[in-house]
Amino acid sequence: MSSLNREELEKLKHQKMMTQGLGCPVKIISSDGKVSPGEVCIQYFSPKTRGVRALKFLGTCWGFMIISVFIPLAHFVLVPGLFIAGILSASFVYSTESVVLGGRGLCPT
Repeated sequence: MSSLNREELEKLKHQKMMTQGLGCPVKIISSDGKVSPGEVCIQYFSPKTRGVRALKFLGTCWGFMIISVFIPLAHFVLVPGLFIAGILSASFVYSTESVVLGGRGLCPT
């Protein structure tokens, strides 16, 4: 079995992401005004999914916070920093209602 190079792996990852979410048609406009059709895939999150994602971020930060308690001197900065970062990142993740997974289209030039 031959190994895939980085470009092929990125292409496979992009194809997989484009099968998820909702396709949305877009116009690709070049700097000289030529237009070409394209598509962008958008993933929408329900409130329950957003809550689960936020709790995962919070748990990850607070998990690292607990581990950092045992690091001499660094724990004076890491513990409060990760405590605050956990709350802020969870808040940010919860407020994210949708993300763009990828897009495709032909260059209009």
